[in-house]
This record gives sequence, structure tokens and C-alpha cells, in this order.
Amino acid sequence: MAPLGIDAHKTALACLALNSVGNKLATASEKGTLIRVFDTSSGSQLFELRRGANKADIFCIGFNLDSSLLCLSSDHGTIHIFSLGDTKEKKRPSFASAGNIVKYFGSTFSTIRLQVPNGAQCICAFGSDPNTVMAICADGSYYKYVFDSDGKCSRDIFSQFLDMTDEK
Repeated sequence: MAPLGIDAHKTALACLALNSVGNKLATASEKGTLIRVFDTSSGSQLFELRRGANKADIFCIGFNLDSSLLCLSSDHGTIHIFSLGDTKEKKRPSFASAGNIVKYFGSTFSTIRLQVPNGAQCICAFGSDPNTVMAICADGSYYKYVFDSDGKCSRDIFSQFLDMTDEK
């Protein structure tokens, strides 16, 4: 089988992830505004996900076990969760059909956006419990969030693993 080339982004790749069976590839560029999901056998783009309009460093991307959800964390202290289900469920603002912003609003927006306390830089992953996402942060903090299909989310667990003071 010949190697498959995927023209993922206009700028250099900053982060990528495969799902557990290796048939989906998620990519983010150095710009960090769009995440694209591709079929690894054909190279076709399955989803274009919009994190936001401002540049961000993406620290991690992850699929849940059945690849119906994707999470990512950025240097803005946020975790985004996207549904990879029905593509007609794009959370679009009502003015999405106006002129040049059609392409911008043609992307799928995150179903859930979490702000990590103190804007800590973190990595995230889905938990083994359904509808949970976990974050471990550079400041030694750990968070587990529980969410529902309506986008409601609450912090379930918090732990502080590192004491970040200079006192002995």
C-alpha cells in the first residue's frame, strides 16, 4: 500500500492524535483555531472543528473510546469537547449566513468549553466513566469533570498533587 498524504493545514502541525483503532486522525496547526479530523484509509476530511478565532497553542487532542467525542486543551486554560456525531448539529450563531463569515461559521463549534481554574496549562483525556473528562495541569492540579449531552458540565473531583511553594 502506497503512503497516504494528507494536506491538513496551511501552517505547520502542532498536535495530532489517532483514535484507538487508528481509523481517524485529528490535527491542529500552530495557529490552533481549527482542528480537522480525517479518515486514515482515504485521507478524506470528516470534520472541521473550530476552537476559536484567536491563536492558541494546542497541548493535546484525544478521542473518547468510540470516537464520538474529541477533547483538546489549549494555552488559554480551556478544554473543549466536540461532538463527532451528526454534522448538521453545528452550533452556529444565527448570523452565520452573512457574507464572508460563512466559512468561519461553517465549522463545528465545541459542545462544551471548560475554563480550568487559574488558567493552568493542562493535558486532557476522556475518563473510563461515560461523559467524563480529566485534566492534569502543570501546577500539579487534577480535575475530573462530568458532562451531559446538553453541554452541562460540573467539576466532580479536584486534587492538588504538587505543593508549588518555596517553603520547606
